[in-house]
Amino acid sequence: MKLFLTLLLTLLIGTLLPAQFVLKPSIGLASEPQGADSICTIPLYLGNFDNSGLMVGDTAADFTLFDLNGQAFTLSTALSAGKPVLMVGGNYTCPVFRNKIAKINEVNALYGDSLTVLVVYGVEAHPDIDISPYFGYVNTGAANLNAGILYRQPTSYAERMAVAAALLSNENLQVPAYLDGPCNNWWQHYGPAPNNAYLIGTDGIVHAKHGWFDRYPDDILCDLDSYFNNDCTPTGGANGHFTFQMTSQDTTWGQPGETLFTSGMLVNDSNEPVDILIRRLVNTLPIGWESSLCADVCYPSFIDSTIIQLAPGQEQEFHFYFYTDDHSGALGYARVGFRNQNNTQNKFVSDVYGITSTPSSTQSVPVRRLEVYPNPVAQQLQLPAGDWAQLQVYNALGQMALTLHKNTSQLDVSSLPTGWYSLVLFEKSGSTPGIAPFFKL
Repeated sequence: MKLFLTLLLTLLIGTLLPAQFVLKPSIGLASEPQGADSICTIPLYLGNFDNSGLMVGDTAADFTLFDLNGQAFTLSTALSAGKPVLMVGGNYTCPVFRNKIAKINEVNALYGDSLTVLVVYGVEAHPDIDISPYFGYVNTGAANLNAGILYRQPTSYAERMAVAAALLSNENLQVPAYLDGPCNNWWQHYGPAPNNAYLIGTDGIVHAKHGWFDRYPDDILCDLDSYFNNDCTPTGGANGHFTFQMTSQDTTWGQPGETLFTSGMLVNDSNEPVDILIRRLVNTLPIGWESSLCADVCYPSFIDSTIIQLAPGQEQEFHFYFYTDDHSGALGYARVGFRNQNNTQNKFVSDVYGITSTPSSTQSVPVRRLEVYPNPVAQQLQLPAGDWAQLQVYNALGQMALTLHKNTSQLDVSSLPTGWYSLVLFEKSGSTPGIAPFFKL
């Protein structure tokens, strides 16, 4: 009987104690950094965020970080309280992170009693003037330019604190934020990524990992329901409908070396979710230029397509970026397609252009979209009516392939090699130039 009571007491005590866990050695700070501490060199990361950092099933590494008031957070201490930990990476210059603050607050409101939620503030994703660590070139971004969120990459811990303070002052973040150390140890170990997330169970194991926090198909509420042994309510079939329209001119002008962009808006105008395939169909750029898609997230230039999901009534900005070099008079052209994954009739196509010109150029004005035919064409290209003073044809490298200083109704393109071209037409009246893409057979 005594042995039975002893075993029973042991079992009862065990159920009252927090789950036991084992973490990997700490990658965090031994003490609070000084403001003058320099930020270590930030290497480029041009890979897939789903493949960086830890994976589901990995053992987490312990760490200690500090908030703006010097209060410490230690992962092992938090887990000792018997609650899992959700940590979300973020920074002020990442528009995706800013757009996810409402979701972070929602998670905290729903699960805050049984879950520790925090933000780890780290490397700026889209600093102004400075190179983005995820692109390899300056990519301030349309969202930051429009919002006036223009911060350089901090060079000291004090500067990182200042940008974090600006975020906390201007955004309604309702969970604590702890700053990564000067040498970005958390970012190096758990990232590198601008807005990833980890759900660390009370056993010290990664139970969910998001390359982008709560980005479709990842669903943080379903991950938490699964962890707490609740049923996840699916969102239902993605049988909705969407519209797309440009919110800027389809042609963007700028100085050589600038980042040029056009903008549009995707809208789910139905009562069901909709899955949208976004694909770069044509990408004819001058040598030295690059381009990228930016929707729910901004993608590296080597990514040609993505699928996003919009909830009923949701709007999503779309931007197309041209990253130019220092040559004036260059032209880039791209065609982007938007297609409903479950309704092939629900689709849109947008042609966008980027042109670099000198500061004194009189051509830095919006451009009219013109149609030419036949398209594709083998020999004679029929031009729209107009009193043309000059015609310029640019090849897929953005180089001028033909130029003609005369008024004509058709253009002989038989000498051009097969491929995509852009035709720019200037009227004698000096009115807005016209531009038309065509394919030479």
